Amino acid sequence: MAILDSYVGEKIAATKVTEVKVVVNAKQSTPPPTIAMQPPRITGISVFEVGVEYITGCGEHYNVFANDTALTFIFKMFGTLSKERYRFTQYSDPNEFYQEEVQGGDYQFQAKLPRGLYVLSVITSGLDGESNEVFRILEIEDSMDQAIICQSFDQKRNVSLANILSFSPPSLKEVGFRIFSESGRFHFVKWMKQDVCFSPEIIPHPEIPSIVTANVNSFIVKVISIEDGKSFEVPTANTSVCLPKAELNTNFLYNLVIYGSNKRYIHRDRHIILVGNEPTMNVVIKLVKPLSSVGRSVISSPEETVLTSTCNQVIFPRNTVTQWKLTISYPNSTFWKLSDKEMQKYTGGRTRSTLVISPQLLLQLPRETYLIVCLIIQENVSKITKICEQYTVNMPEKCDSCILNAPNMIDDFQTVCVNCNCTSSLGDTFEFYTMTNLGTQSIAFGDSPSFCSYLPASDDAVTPCIRSLPGSMVIVRKCFHQIKFIPKTMDDIESQLDALLSDKNSLLEEAILSKNPNLISATVQVVSTQVNNFMDSVHNQLGQSDVDAKRNKVGVVTGKLVEAIEGISLAQNESLLPLTSALEALANTSKDMPYYTVNRLGTMLQKLPPTLKQILPLSSREDMFLISQRLMQFQLLLLQGMSLQYKDPLPSLMKRDLKTLDYDTDIDSERKFHLPIASRDPILISSSSERFLY
Repeated sequence: MAILDSYVGEKIAATKVTEVKVVVNAKQSTPPPTIAMQPPRITGISVFEVGVEYITGCGEHYNVFANDTALTFIFKMFGTLSKERYRFTQYSDPNEFYQEEVQGGDYQFQAKLPRGLYVLSVITSGLDGESNEVFRILEIEDSMDQAIICQSFDQKRNVSLANILSFSPPSLKEVGFRIFSESGRFHFVKWMKQDVCFSPEIIPHPEIPSIVTANVNSFIVKVISIEDGKSFEVPTANTSVCLPKAELNTNFLYNLVIYGSNKRYIHRDRHIILVGNEPTMNVVIKLVKPLSSVGRSVISSPEETVLTSTCNQVIFPRNTVTQWKLTISYPNSTFWKLSDKEMQKYTGGRTRSTLVISPQLLLQLPRETYLIVCLIIQENVSKITKICEQYTVNMPEKCDSCILNAPNMIDDFQTVCVNCNCTSSLGDTFEFYTMTNLGTQSIAFGDSPSFCSYLPASDDAVTPCIRSLPGSMVIVRKCFHQIKFIPKTMDDIESQLDALLSDKNSLLEEAILSKNPNLISATVQVVSTQVNNFMDSVHNQLGQSDVDAKRNKVGVVTGKLVEAIEGISLAQNESLLPLTSALEALANTSKDMPYYTVNRLGTMLQKLPPTLKQILPLSSREDMFLISQRLMQFQLLLLQGMSLQYKDPLPSLMKRDLKTLDYDTDIDSERKFHLPIASRDPILISSSSERFLY
């Protein structure tokens, strides 16, 4: 099988190397000056008898030679050549191959190849280390057999060396096989103790030349039992393949590596089959998260993957025991069956009704890995049903090439920039955020991993971070050095607030006019933090009359902040993260916010549910949890602020009958909400958010 794997790009597991002498003539066409230093690229390769200037091989592709003939190997190429290596691997013996490496130019030595079928690979290396590899199928026969083959073809014996067979540009599409007349690469086989037979069919693709896929009628199938690791091979000289019943077991998963050849090209494909009894219940495994994978067999988003099972019966029969099993089948046909401990680590356990697979597991897997999800249903001791689904895991490429342009100490309203040298695609989305001791704050959201923004101040250090959001074709998760803020006195902050209310600083007005969610979110969070810090100092340092004056000023500022928030469209998914972060920051000022301003925020909250139903499903489970948690925190902070105003009313409330206020908080009933709101119990918030998600 290793000979076949060598052709399709896998490493040869060879144990014996035998040097063979051949005559090597490297013919390089003169490249134009513009490509003189390009990496070597082979465009043609052929095989000749030594000393003969015309094609001498027999067969349809001039690739059959007698075993008493020394051979010449010639290839055409472009680019700058440093060295080349020739390797002949026997089709019948994967542990036997011959190779020779030469440093360009002519190289001669003599040897004869034993009778057999070979894959000839030529690997060239350029001056910069880049390499290129091409393959040819080569047959060596006894002189008598070779003569018979030659007589069977009316070939032109005078074909010049100039007409060396050229290779088409390599296709990015791999040739696949269809088995059991089914699409996909996972199959359930109803087994009644019979041989399992199928005929592989080439799956045509417009990008693959027909010469590559024509007349594929010789197959070898390697069968690996995923349950116990045992393997066997099924060679066949025709298009029908049968797996012997003596090698099969009920409810076993088997990995099939199918090799097909037309004696010129070798193709490989992988399929998984489940051999089992027909289920008595119509149980179906469904993938419900991420949405990008629903209805598809590919998982490509680095987020929690949620699967559930449905049955045609309302409930499983009494005493039925069910459990999940996960198996990873790697591209090299090795596999990993998750243990109970590993299932607990990556999914939360085998017996949950819903299987939630952690992205930590998915990100470990190379591309084209099969994730096999099985549900074992045991109705009684002797009746066990196994239902499986298979998904191909193709996680995006990781990119860590990100830099932050910011000093260790910054001032308020000082811009910091982050940039990632990553290739982004249409549909990619990224978030710039900060982490503090209190949690995360979303700063900006965009379709490119590059942001410049303000950061909300904090008494502690903040850590700027950037990440790609689910559905992106690149994975970016990078946090940078901690940043601290230059300390400000109460007078310093008040001067900045006064500037915002005058024409000296147009930052807030520009944010309102921009309607840009990123700019509005960053501005609201920065100013809200200033308001909080300012009022904390005011309450600690000034008398009541001075406090009232400052609260009136802050009321004007918060009114402008709400005006800015109202400019964000709620109907866009990309607005949710920065919007909810800004709402949470703004709600922290509610204890010093006029009640009519609170009502404006309450109106926004009332408009959110219909919008959330439409756009939250487009978010990852992690972001759904984060958004719902922020919105709950936002509402709790508003209620807490109004409860504090009941004890210490704002100047605008002192002459009002609190019972007449049009705000549904029951602020006259302190007993009703004092404990949960004042404590802001994170467990309460977390459990409520979980109920929201499910």
